[in-house]
Amino acid sequence: MVNLATNINEVGTINNNLQNALDTYFKELELQSKNTANNYRNWFEDFFKFVYDKEMKFVTWEDISNQEYINVNTIKKYRIYLTDKKKNSNTTINMKISALKSLFQELNNIQFVPLNMNAFNVKRLKEGKSNTYGTLTDVEIKNLFNYCKDKENYGHLKYLLFKTLYVTAYRFEAVRTLKVKDIKQKIDKDTGLNVWTISTIDKGNKSLIKAISDDFYNELSALLEGKKKNDYIFTIDGAINPISDETIRQCFDRYCKHYGVDKKGRNIVLHSIKHSSATKGYELSNHDLKRTQHQANHAKVSTTLDSYVNNDIPLTQHISYIIDQDIDKTQLDNLSQEQLLDIIKSSNDSIFLELVRQAKIKGFV
Repeated sequence: MVNLATNINEVGTINNNLQNALDTYFKELELQSKNTANNYRNWFEDFFKFVYDKEMKFVTWEDISNQEYINVNTIKKYRIYLTDKKKNSNTTINMKISALKSLFQELNNIQFVPLNMNAFNVKRLKEGKSNTYGTLTDVEIKNLFNYCKDKENYGHLKYLLFKTLYVTAYRFEAVRTLKVKDIKQKIDKDTGLNVWTISTIDKGNKSLIKAISDDFYNELSALLEGKKKNDYIFTIDGAINPISDETIRQCFDRYCKHYGVDKKGRNIVLHSIKHSSATKGYELSNHDLKRTQHQANHAKVSTTLDSYVNNDIPLTQHISYIIDQDIDKTQLDNLSQEQLLDIIKSSNDSIFLELVRQAKIKGFV
């Protein structure tokens, strides 16, 4: 074991070894999941800033081995900070503390200096169900977009970030760290059209891809001008790094306060935007579970079922009611154009959009 009080050169070497150990830790994580590695890096930056008031790259072995800083009381205070300031759920807080414990265990194994692993012997916080997040209405989503554009500094950028979050239903961190290269055109197999897409890597290195409309791409293109393929999309004034997590969360909090959104009573959090997107997807897809699962980015359809499906289905839409009926496709033949248009325009959004899609495929519109 190295004596930290030896001399400046030795301490410098030790601290370089700490940064090397951290780099190795993150590289190992990236082999499993780049998103996990990015999340952990952000979490640890936040923790070291909270404890030492310094960036992670300036933290020393002496810092992390000092039991005046790293102890059970510090971890408990950090959890309170995550609850009160970051508005994290108990599930998220438990994940962050577990990640910190794994990092310190890895560093402790190196044994340049002994670390206080007892600091992490805190009882896990009680977790609620993951599907209890509140949902924002269509009007509230539009209000959020307009609030950003009308009230916020860098409002158009924030609006586009929130809209990307809603359109794709990707996780917030995945959207915040999107790069120019993640937006590409692909050919739609049904129509042969070139369609703009946004791709990301989700948990477990799972590749996700979502198509976006030409109109939305045209909005995003203003943020892409002059940037290289590896540049982040959501940056402020030519900065290298993306807009901060805290900046977006504070903006969301201000929006909720401005419009009187009952965050606590309805359990409205930033994740509610993703939840709202999947809920809207369930409606627009005419309750198609596979399409809703795709929109929600759920690995298992059972998660989609638990989150978005209820049993309040009209009797005439029960499968048992229509399964033995012969479909007579001549039933509408004698209707006038005016009557057909009235039926089409009064249909729900999912049916109307499907009719428009079919009309485009056939070249009628």
